Amino acid sequence: MVKFTLSLICLILCYTNKAYSESNIINSKKTQNRFIYFVNGFEAKLYLYPDKSSEILQDLPYGTFLESVSPSILLDDPNWISIQTSSKLSGFVLSGEVVKFPYKFIFKNVSNDVIDKFTLIHLKKDANAWQQITNFLFQASENGDYTGEQYVFFRVFSGEALANAIEAMHIVESNSLSDNSISVNPTKQIESNDFLNKYKDYLTKDSTTNQIRLDENFFWKYASLNSNSKYAEIAGRFAMQQTARKDCKGEPICFLLSLNNREFRYLRFFPESKERKKLSRAITNQLEKYTKERELIACFLPQQDYNYQIFKQLKYNRYYIHNSELMKYDKYISIITEECFP
Repeated sequence: MVKFTLSLICLILCYTNKAYSESNIINSKKTQNRFIYFVNGFEAKLYLYPDKSSEILQDLPYGTFLESVSPSILLDDPNWISIQTSSKLSGFVLSGEVVKFPYKFIFKNVSNDVIDKFTLIHLKKDANAWQQITNFLFQASENGDYTGEQYVFFRVFSGEALANAIEAMHIVESNSLSDNSISVNPTKQIESNDFLNKYKDYLTKDSTTNQIRLDENFFWKYASLNSNSKYAEIAGRFAMQQTARKDCKGEPICFLLSLNNREFRYLRFFPESKERKKLSRAITNQLEKYTKERELIACFLPQQDYNYQIFKQLKYNRYYIHNSELMKYDKYISIITEECFP
């Protein structure tokens, strides 16, 4: 009797586990096969009725995910979609403000749309649009839904979106200020702006312009820690763009130091980059200008011994110069050596 009871319990448990497992698989398939709507504009709104004159229930910023629901009223206008938000708020949205795709292809479709936004020239000065894109990308990278390559993608492009948002904000600010206006203190500017204050940990002050900008180390971190990622080199290029150039006033060693923190730093991470030849040519072209007239070459003085040690270290960067430019690079370095450290 005991054996029979145990056997019966085992059968029940096995059947229950199987049924539960199959139920999970079925539910998983339903989840994977369902469609989702993605807000890919910057003016989308959730209306109470399929009518723009009806009550606006909620603004829907770029990147909002929505699901379709059965309409509460008769809906025969294809320009409207009956949807609900993640908080179960139902209403209607204009079909032109969203794109529809399978749930299982979320990353593919979203990443393509994000990249498309970065290519749109008319968005360059649209601070509101870039703020919405920034908020979405940071949220996507921080909510834990994405790992590996997908996480690096969202992280890298969130930084670029933030940089674009700040640039657009500077354009708006400069257009609104008169020539006699007093520039705003960067610290107070961050504190008084909710958007900037939200991302203050990623910002720095440009020493030349005294303006707020994205800290280049945001990108250098992802370029160095995720070198196997296909998005890491993109992070490296963004890092170069964000790293401030020094005004070296004709001093070639200052220029080499600046290169060490920008172009050569990038090439150390990505020595096989397709950008290598172009960067090498730009470097040698600039060195040619610095060394064209020997009597005008400006050298660091009077700390020659100290600077020579730095200079010797900088010379090792020649290993990252493309072969097509290496002979010219060595020639200009030799001239600098003779003139500054005879």
